[in-house]
Amino acid sequence: MNNSYPNKLAKLIGHFLQSPGILFPYIKHLPAWKKSPSDYETPWLSFPSIYFLETYIRPWHKVFEYGGGGSTFWFARRAQYVLSVESEKTWHDHISTKLTKKGLKNSSCEFHPISGDHPNDFREDSFFRRIEGQAWDIVLVDCY
Repeated sequence: MNNSYPNKLAKLIGHFLQSPGILFPYIKHLPAWKKSPSDYETPWLSFPSIYFLETYIRPWHKVFEYGGGGSTFWFARRAQYVLSVESEKTWHDHISTKLTKKGLKNSSCEFHPISGDHPNDFREDSFFRRIEGQAWDIVLVDCY
């Protein structure tokens, strides 16, 4: 009963009443427009999280993200450097090509395939180990 359509709608309206600033971004990013976060160049995060990051991030920050997308472009316009590590070749190619077309030279997307399903395999994987040995101001895990 809690997940009924009327309950979901009431909850959504309650969120808009508590935080009216999220109404326009919510409408802008509706799936009905058939655009991805990459098209909007926006992180795939809740709007309050994005608003927090807007107040936190500084032009000298270095950002590392597991999984590229809209956040890669969003961070690239606000930070000194962005490194995105992507495990899906097609998505890596999409993000890398778009970064080049946009002229975002302070950002790169590296392809690091995940080699196994067991947690011990993952710990030794280049995808996981890419973050080691460097200082990062923001680390975002945006994987599915």
